[in-house]
Amino acid sequence: MKNLTFQIAILLSLGLILIATSSAISRKRQERYESISDEGFLSEYTKRFQVYGSDIIAIRYYIADIFHVQADKLKVDMKISDIKNITGFLGEFELGIDEILDEVEDEIAYNEKITDLSITIGEIINLIDMKESRLGGRFRAGGLYE
Repeated sequence: MKNLTFQIAILLSLGLILIATSSAISRKRQERYESISDEGFLSEYTKRFQVYGSDIIAIRYYIADIFHVQADKLKVDMKISDIKNITGFLGEFELGIDEILDEVEDEIAYNEKITDLSITIGEIINLIDMKESRLGGRFRAGGLYE
């Protein structure tokens, strides 16, 4: 019984060390990327997609949450494949891709672009914003991330 308890304690300790190490790696990777303010992001997004609104920033934060990265590291022209370089945990990026695919499943033309990782953050935000506009969405005033 003592031996089993000791083995469980060792495994738990190793798990905690792995989690702490992955978090530290993720933070270090994110530090390498320049930050862009919400205002700067919105300005770049508006130039590219001719759409303006606080919903855009809310969706940016939503995508950051999906991938567990800092929102200020996401840029309009950043390819989704670049996020793989700043996520910390194994499988975290793949889970995020699955969630993004679920979000834009109606936009079949973009699904291939998502799976080959050539879609940009701006394009994903635009797709989600268009979908949410049609549905009266959760990113509107008083909704998610407001």
